[in-house]
Amino acid sequence: MSESIDQAVRKFRKDNAATVARTRAGIESVRRTAIANYSLNLARRKALYERVAKNLERNVEEIQWKHRQIREKLGEEAVRREVHMRVTRSLEALDTFVRVQKTSVTGDVMITAIRDPAISGSAADRQRRGSVVELMQSVQKQLVQQTEFINIAAHELRTPIMPILLNAEMLEDGLGKDSEEIQSIKRNALRLQRLAENILNVARIDTNSLVLRKEPLDLNALLTQIVTEKRWTSGPVRIRPQLSPRNPIVEADGSRVEQVLSNLLDNALKFTDEGMIEVSSEVRGTLAFVTVKDEGTGIEPDILPLLFTKFSAKSEGGTGLGLFICKGIIEALGGTITGANNPDGRGATFEFTLPLAVQNGKEA
Repeated sequence: MSESIDQAVRKFRKDNAATVARTRAGIESVRRTAIANYSLNLARRKALYERVAKNLERNVEEIQWKHRQIREKLGEEAVRREVHMRVTRSLEALDTFVRVQKTSVTGDVMITAIRDPAISGSAADRQRRGSVVELMQSVQKQLVQQTEFINIAAHELRTPIMPILLNAEMLEDGLGKDSEEIQSIKRNALRLQRLAENILNVARIDTNSLVLRKEPLDLNALLTQIVTEKRWTSGPVRIRPQLSPRNPIVEADGSRVEQVLSNLLDNALKFTDEGMIEVSSEVRGTLAFVTVKDEGTGIEPDILPLLFTKFSAKSEGGTGLGLFICKGIIEALGGTITGANNPDGRGATFEFTLPLAVQNGKEA
């Protein structure tokens, strides 16, 4: 009996040892497999990050090159800001004249008119007038070429921005959202995206090709929405809406009006460190008036006469296109826009108008 028990114990121990050995071998195999998979995943992730980094570097270099092209074409490197301020009025008048000629009068018509004996005068006068025609035709051609270049360059500039944002999001998923480098990539990509869109809007305004989708728009609702959004980033500055009880309904493109309001509020916040920004709506006759009044630093005297022209900004990081675009949008919608310093010397006020929508034969 004792011998049977000893045999059973020995057999159990032998079987148990075999089971333990198999288990250890299985664990070791799983461990080796896990280590191999981990190493493979690390290698793949490293390869992915390197590929994304190379794509980002390539896209950034492409954007920087195209940005330099635009800057060189616009002459921003060669022309100082102060000089630009002094000549902008003349250039704007010339630009307006040439655009009118471009859309309404051909070069042949101008030459025919100048050669008309009734207006041409002496031979010297005709020669002078012929030189003016050649100059105007040359300027007209240059403006057309510049507009076409800016339009194409802005489209090309915008093309690589989306891959940069997508690659940055991929890196963000792997490295986390706390990486300052990734956030810097996203901020600058979005800044370039806004710049490209602004350049395109300027080109559309210059060529009268700005697309508008007019429909009845609840102005008070839009003002409330934008003020609520801006309060999140206004810091110590308070934003107070003063809405018309008549609840104006205007005939306008909602996204474009939102663009104008956002730009005006962003400018007010940029130049106001503390105090109040008041956003109000009012109805007078057949027009709705929207006013943005701040308590900031106000508008510099040398900027004031050129306020709504291109490149009229003196602040760091500003392109000087925002107010020009606002003016183009509002005038395309049938309204007007003005800006001036406040009488008390503190801050500035911008105001624009929009026509009220006609519903059932009456203004809304």
